[in-house]
Amino acid sequence: MNPDDVAKILDELGNRLSQPAQHVFQLSVNYVISSNTFYAVLCVGWIVSSVLAGIALVVWVRRGESPYGDRPFVGGLLGGALIGTALVAMVFLMISVVALMNPEYTALQNLLGAIK
Repeated sequence: MNPDDVAKILDELGNRLSQPAQHVFQLSVNYVISSNTFYAVLCVGWIVSSVLAGIALVVWVRRGESPYGDRPFVGGLLGGALIGTALVAMVFLMISVVALMNPEYTALQNLLGAIK
């Protein structure tokens, strides 16, 4: 589908549904803003909790009596898991920030995806 076809379809749709379409579009924009703000705050909280859990994990590993015991091994496994989940949270944070940078475009994508 080329851009001219999309523009033509949107113009026809806008002429037929001017006021209700604007209301639905504004609702969709508000939904994108509120949901992605929530996701961004959730991801920041997850990253902060991962960092704090990592600090607690380092303290727990260093407190062990034997440096050759199970604590370094378990600490390495848990540390890797914390780093992995923090990286995933960072990816979701970036997705939310990109959606918040232009919520109209994201709302339009969502609406066109629902129409298809």
